[in-house]
Parts: sequence; structure tokens; C-alpha cells
Amino acid sequence: MNAVQKELDSTKQVLFNNIDKINERGQRLDHLEQQTQDLSIQSRTFNQTAKKANRAMWWKNKKVSKLHFPLLYVAFALVE
Repeated sequence: MNAVQKELDSTKQVLFNNIDKINERGQRLDHLEQQTQDLSIQSRTFNQTAKKANRAMWWKNKKVSKLHFPLLYVAFALVE
């Protein structure tokens, strides 16, 4: 009878250890999921900011181009 009780105690201890490991794994997965959500939000924010910057630089380039072409035209007209 004593051997059976020791075997049960050993089995209980293994079971409790496994439950603790499952809880720890769940906590790590929750943390990983939160990090994933944070990274997703950061990537969307970066993408939006990059698009705005790209558009702003495109317009700036267009404005500069509109200024350069008339100046070049006048410069070539003066040379001829």
C-alpha cells in the first residue's frame, strides 16, 4: 500500500509540474502576442509616415523642377 501511495504522490508531482509549465507557456505566448500586436501597430505607423514623407518629397521635387525649367530656358535663350 505504501508503494502505491508513493507512486500516486510522484504522479501528482509530475502533474503539478506539467500544469505549472503549461501556465508559464501560456504567459509567454500572451507576452509574445502582445509584442506582435505592438509591432504591427508600429509597422502601420511607420508605413503611413513613410508614405506622407514620400508624397511631400515628390511635391517638393515637382516644385523645384518647375523652378529649374524656366531658369534653364532663360539661360539658354540668353546664350543664343
